[in-house]
Parts: sequence; structure tokens; C-alpha cells
Amino acid sequence: MNKLFEVKNCSLSINKRKILDDINFEVKNKEIILLLGPNGSGKTTLLKTCVGIKSPETGVIELENHMKLSYFGHNKRLYSELTAIENLDLFNSLFNLEIDATNSLEEWGLENKAVKQFSEGQTYKLALSTCFGKTTNCFFLDEPSSSLDDFSTELLKKKIKKQAKTANSFFAIIATHDIARFGEFATKVLILEKGKIIFFGPPLQGFKVYRNLNR
Repeated sequence: MNKLFEVKNCSLSINKRKILDDINFEVKNKEIILLLGPNGSGKTTLLKTCVGIKSPETGVIELENHMKLSYFGHNKRLYSELTAIENLDLFNSLFNLEIDATNSLEEWGLENKAVKQFSEGQTYKLALSTCFGKTTNCFFLDEPSSSLDDFSTELLKKKIKKQAKTANSFFAIIATHDIARFGEFATKVLILEKGKIIFFGPPLQGFKVYRNLNR
């Protein structure tokens, strides 16, 4: 499989505290990486560094030119005064995502009203829907199921699987504590502890390491 993404010798400190410590890994085509680790281990910072929100003090991050990334983080990036469709249309115009706004709302069970009228869960779903444009082929998702009901979590998994199956080039890195739901389609597991990679490899072995870490 072709390499699509690589992090080489990346370190980052915040307020003199080492958050990422000499991070090295690569992602190949069709891989789905589960990013695991205790709270405060550096998962969110690593994802933000991968997509360019934060800059590493040392090291290099390389993404193949034909890849179009999607990032889902704690900031939902939505405009509360706009309707759901207006938000999706704005994302389409800014990033050429080719989201079918009407179909997307139907899929996620959302009404086309101002985002400020949405519940927290509805806002979460709308933010997730911005990740799945026709042109998107790599995903960096930070706890994407934390505010979802069972139906929406299954829909999310279905959409990730569909992108993996239909795109010529694809990968995903998903930070989660929800091994039960996302473990089934992981191809590798990356575990962080105190800003360092302590495991990167096969899922079954990785899940054992993670469980031992939490004892």
C-alpha cells in the first residue's frame, strides 16, 4: 500500500511542558488508525498538529498532494445565525466539498433551521456532516461519537466505511475512547502516553496494551 501521510520527529511544548515528544509514524492507503491514550496524553494536540492548526517545534508532517483532509475537533466551526443548509453551502463554497446539503440533513435527522436553535447533539451532527464531502478522502476525527446516540454513531461508522471502500485513496485517524464501537474496523492502533508513542501496530495487540494502561 502507498504511503499517504507521515509524521517525522515531531515535538511540541506548551508553556515549557512537552506535549508531543519525538512523534514518528506513517499512514498507508486504506488504513484506519485508532488514536488511543489517557486524557491529557496529547491526542488532541497531535491531531491539531497533523492538520496544521498547531505547528511542531521540530519535525516534518507530509500529506500527499492529492489528499483532501477533513478535521473534526472540539470547535464545531458553525455559524449560529445561519441555517443548517446555509452552513453546508458555505463549507461547499469555501472548500469545494460537494456536500449534498438536503440529503445530508435527511441522513442525520436534522431540520433546516438556524443553528442557534439546535440542541448540542444536533449541532454535533451538523458539524460531523461537514466532514463528508464527495471530494474528502482523509479524516482526522477527535472523539467523533462522544455526543452521538447509537443511531448516529452507526451512521458515522457507515459513512467512514463507505469512504474507505469507494475512494481510490483514503485514510482516517480517529481519536476515541470508544473501542467497542470503532475497534471493529481499525487497521492499526496508535497509543500515546505523556506525549510519546508507546505502541503503533495491530489492533488486537494494541487493545491489550491500552487496557493494561488503564488498570
